[in-house]
Amino acid sequence: MALVTVFGENGLLHVFKLKRHLEKLTRTNEAVRLENAALLEEIEHLKSHEGYLELEAHKQGLVKDDEIVFQFKEHE
Repeated sequence: MALVTVFGENGLLHVFKLKRHLEKLTRTNEAVRLENAALLEEIEHLKSHEGYLELEAHKQGLVKDDEIVFQFKEHE
C-alpha cells in the first residue's frame, strides 16, 4: 500500500513531477507574456511614430519608389 501511495499513478512522486512541470510552465508563460508585452509596445510605437517606422524600414534595406540610395565605400 505504501508503494502505491508513493509510486502509483496518483502517488507522491507523480504529484511532485506535476508540480515541477507546473513551475516550469509558469516560468515559460511569464517569459512569453513579457515578450508579448514588448512586441505590443513596439507595434504601438510603429503605429504612432511615422519617423520611427521609416527608420526601421531603412534598417531593413527598404526604400520608397521615389527615393534614391547612395552607398559609399569606406576608405581603407
